[in-house]
Amino acid sequence: VYKRQLLHRLGIPERAADVLQQSAEIFHNLGEGQLEAAAATNRGASLQRMGLHDEAFEAYRRSLALRSQSENPSGRIGTLLQIAELHYEGGDAERATESLNEILSETEEATDAASRSFRWGALITATDIDLASGRLEAARRSLEEAEDIAEEVGHTLYSLELDRRRAELFRLEDDPEKAAEVLENAVAVIERLRTSPEAEEDRVGFLGAQDSVFKDLAGIYLRRLNRPNDAFEILEKGRSRAFLDSLEGGAFIASDS
Repeated sequence: VYKRQLLHRLGIPERAADVLQQSAEIFHNLGEGQLEAAAATNRGASLQRMGLHDEAFEAYRRSLALRSQSENPSGRIGTLLQIAELHYEGGDAERATESLNEILSETEEATDAASRSFRWGALITATDIDLASGRLEAARRSLEEAEDIAEEVGHTLYSLELDRRRAELFRLEDDPEKAAEVLENAVAVIERLRTSPEAEEDRVGFLGAQDSVFKDLAGIYLRRLNRPNDAFEILEKGRSRAFLDSLEGGAFIASDS
């Protein structure tokens, strides 16, 4: 898993896919079905990042088949979420919604941390679909429940991702000032916590969210509020932060494990 994350940070997901294929074959030969399923899911994520949607879907389907033999449903739900995101990324919102509804149905009464986390992810993707389709009330309802889970979990990444969706909702409601205010708050959170995530997977997600927040705020400054100087300043700040993070990442990669 660590090697996959490292290869992703280096920008070579094709190497990660190869490593995970080898892992899946080893686990298959050992009769470790659930470990093979995990490798298949992670391989699907690498293939998806490469834009190989058909191959990614086949990897996810293999994982689902293996996970159906397990009494623990959380792994299956996680793979369903990635399938939903794959469908949405490929422009098939209807099939994505089918998978999301299945996740939401299966996690409605769940209380374990993994299921709550996957439910949050399903609500976020459902929000994206509703926002893109102009269903603002449905998006608001999904966001409200996702906010409750975020407060329960207390994860910084959740807060940042929610702020991005809140800002988009305000933008679609023709309230760019409020959208900018939400994103400015997100930038303040980033500035305060940008070096804090310790787990490598959390850090990769944090850096991705950071980049999106800076770009979203610059877009509102430029296109809706006619503040080109502020747009330029926030883009430059984003680039400088990315440069510093790349230096830190290089030091991390070069260090002993």
